[in-house]
Amino acid sequence: MGNTGLESRLEFHESMVGVLIDRFGKDIIILPTREEGWLETNVEVAVSRQFYGWLYALGTSVKITGPDRVVKEWKKQLKDMNEFYK
Repeated sequence: MGNTGLESRLEFHESMVGVLIDRFGKDIIILPTREEGWLETNVEVAVSRQFYGWLYALGTSVKITGPDRVVKEWKKQLKDMNEFYK
């Protein structure tokens, strides 16, 4: 964790466009996905606890889909939190 400027791919519900623009700026390229009502973008992020906290706060409206190592780290953190609260 703590990487600066790592390009990551996010998929998000169309209702979250404003949130993504607020976070990453109006110049991001947003494309439709195969799933109706969902979009995707590639953005540069600092992979950190703050980034994961932001992602968690958005719940099931935003999903990180790449790169694979960031997705794996996110899944591990979610699993660890689930285990912690059992």
